[in-house]
Formats: sequence, C-alpha cells, structure tokens
Amino acid sequence: MRRLALSPTLPAAGPRRLKAIRALLCAENFLLAFGVGAFLTLPLAMKSRGLDEVFFGQVFAAGAIGALLCAGSSHALLRRFGLAAVAPWGSGIFFAGSACLAGCMAGWPEPAGGAAWYAGSVLQGVGWGLFLAQGPICLSSVIDGERRAYHFMVYGAFNTLGIGLAPLVSRWAMARAGWQFTDLFVLGSAASAAACVASAWAAWRNAAYAAADAMARSPSTDPARRRRLRQLLALPSAWFVAMVFLCACVYTSMMNFQTTMAAARHIDYAVFYGAYMLAVVAARFLLSGPLASRPARVTVPALAVLMVAGLALLCLAGVSVVAYAAGALALGIGYGLLYPTLQAQAADWAPPALRSQALIAFSLSYLFARYLFPYVGALLIEAGGYDALLGTLMLLAAALALLAGAFFRMGPGRRAAR
Repeated sequence: MRRLALSPTLPAAGPRRLKAIRALLCAENFLLAFGVGAFLTLPLAMKSRGLDEVFFGQVFAAGAIGALLCAGSSHALLRRFGLAAVAPWGSGIFFAGSACLAGCMAGWPEPAGGAAWYAGSVLQGVGWGLFLAQGPICLSSVIDGERRAYHFMVYGAFNTLGIGLAPLVSRWAMARAGWQFTDLFVLGSAASAAACVASAWAAWRNAAYAAADAMARSPSTDPARRRRLRQLLALPSAWFVAMVFLCACVYTSMMNFQTTMAAARHIDYAVFYGAYMLAVVAARFLLSGPLASRPARVTVPALAVLMVAGLALLCLAGVSVVAYAAGALALGIGYGLLYPTLQAQAADWAPPALRSQALIAFSLSYLFARYLFPYVGALLIEAGGYDALLGTLMLLAAALALLAGAFFRMGPGRRAAR
C-alpha cells in the first residue's frame, strides 16, 4: 500500500487572506487553551472546598459525555450547518461551561458537591470536543499538504503556550495580586469568549471553509453508508488514532494532577509548567521544520522514548528541583513534537474524501483519554500514590514507542516505503 495523496489544491484565495485566517485560528487556539489552562488549578480549588482528587476525577470524567458525543457527531454537524457556522460553537460552549464552574466556586448556584460542577464539566467537554474536532479541519482547509506537518506544529505551539502560560499567570496572580480561584476562572471564561470571537472572524466570508463543506457533503463521505466505519478502521490512519490515545493519557495526567502532585512533594508547580511550556513552544517553533524533513519512522518512536525519559526524571521530583525541571523539559519536547506529528500522519494517511472523518476519529481518541483517564489516575493515586501514576504512564509511553515501531517496521508504513 502506498502513502495516500495529500490534500487537493487550495481554493482560490489570496495568500494574505489565507495567512490572516491562519493567524486568527492560532489566536483562537491560544485563547481557548489559556481558558483550559486557567482550570488546571481546579483540583486545588476543589481541595480548598474540602473535595479530593477522586471527586475531581468524577467531575472531569463527566466532560467526556459532552466531548465524545459532540466530537462524534461533528461530521454530521459539519454536513448540516457548514464549517463556518459550526467552528465558533466550540469556544462559545466552552465559555458557558467555564462560567458555570466559576459560579460553583463563587457558591452559586449550588453548594460544593452539587450537580452544577458536573454540568459545567459537561459543557466544557462539549465545547472542547467541538473545537478539537473542527479546529484541525479549519486549519487543514487553508494549508497545502507539503506544509501540513509544519503548520500543525505551529498551531499546536499556540495551544501549549496558552495552556502553559495560564498556570503561571494564576500562580503570580494568587501570590502577588491576592486573586482567588473564582477570579482565575472568570479570567479563563473571558479568554474562551474572546476565542469565540476570533473563530467567528476567521469564518467570515471564508471560501476555504466552503470548499471543505463541499468535500464533506460529497456522496463518497455520506455518513449513512455502512462502510464508513469499516473504511476508517482499515486506513493506516487508525494506527495513529491508537497512538494518540496513549499519548493523551500521559498528557492529561501530567496537566491535571501536577498542582496536587507538586503540593504533595512540597515543590512549586510553576517550575513544571514554565519548563514544559518553554520546551514545547521552543521545540515547535525551532525544531518543527527540521523534524518535518526527517522520516516519521525515526521521529515518532524517538519522541515517545523521550517522553519515557521525562517521566522517569519526574519520579525524582521530590529529591531534586533540577530533575523536576529536566523532566518537564524532556516531556515537553517529546509530547510537544509528537502530538502534531501524529495528527499530520493521521491526515496524510487518509484519502481526501475521508480526511475530515480521520481527523475527527483522531480527536475522539484524544478526548476519550483526556477526560476518562484522569479518573483512572485518581484511583492509582489513591491506591499507590503519585509513584504508581508515574510508573503507569511510563508503561503507556513505552507501549506507544512499540506501536510506532510496529507500524513502520511491520505494518503499512513498511509496505509504503517499498
């Protein structure tokens, strides 16, 4: 099987217009990610209300209901309403969920432990699920195949910049400006509202989105066809859907439990988020070009091994802050370059008629791990502490490296190289 063709020719649009759209999409990504990052302090906020990690895991897992349902129906929404209409919904709904959680911290509408925590998480899941499913499709519609990996890495860098910067701003605001958790959540809500505005601006009179709609509505992509799921599972892209699940298990655990893990080991979580953000952003801006020129059969397993090394260093966080920072740097470089590489590979190994569905399946796999694995992580912490969590994550990252090696040495990747 030979590697499938890349995207069709871009619709007629001036390069300045396409560049402006990409800039707006990156702005949306940064702002919404900042909103997500503001809620990384949610476990600490819940502890201040007498709640524990298991309750956080349950609330966070509730977001999977909205995320998986909406991401799974994303293609149907795209066919029904069009990309220009659907694209801003994700940020807007995430704003509604953020406002609900901010209200919970302020004591309205229900006391701690009430259903409003779950409602806010579900709404955030709906918004994040729609954004993750539609965002790559929006970006893919305004880039050509030869530069796909580079643009995905730059796009992802803005995501990491937002998620990584928010905890640092939170740490500074609480220590220096006297902010409370409620203030942080209001700031995150405002950022997600601004992301919705940027998305709507990018969609305004966008011919590239119209071309993506035409492809999605073509008979060959009719979701009613029974063969569609079988076709997706038969694509080489399915391997990368499995890989991103393992990758997301590591990422979501490190992001969501970092504040409580740092508190348990009496270290400053700002060290992790600062080093991690620096590593991801620098790697994606400085190394994305050279990495794109290297064969994926080399880069994907190597980056997964680097994640294992980073997790091993984090096991020494309680002993040395240097090891803590070094682990964050290694994990940031590994994950920061691996995720967009897997995303680009999932798109490149799918035919144009099924590319949007392949990207949605990729996002679904990520969301499934992102929202459900923290509950598993909470149970691991309760049973064996943070060492048990880190050990499990090392095994998952090692499994990712082995799966990538199997694809390129024994699976479709090897046959395509012949």
